[in-house]
Amino acid sequence: MDELNRLRQRYRLHFIDAVLQVVVDSRGIESVAGDLNIAGDEANAFLGLLSRELTQLEAYNWARFRLDLALTERWVSAGRPGPQRVFGEK
Repeated sequence: MDELNRLRQRYRLHFIDAVLQVVVDSRGIESVAGDLNIAGDEANAFLGLLSRELTQLEAYNWARFRLDLALTERWVSAGRPGPQRVFGEK
């Protein structure tokens, strides 16, 4: 298992919570991630992975984050509001 998959598995509930906060509450990913208390190199990797997950969030994969389909479609149609970090950026 590669490092990103281990990170995704270790922080699975954090990812779900973070995606919900960005999509439902229109919070920025830096703000959300700061509240999750993930330290060091893992915090940067978490932000990158979260950014990538949000970029790939569509009507076909919304359920993995416990989102509502209509809410996900509105968020995507609105241009994925909320400041997002470019994947891989430090």
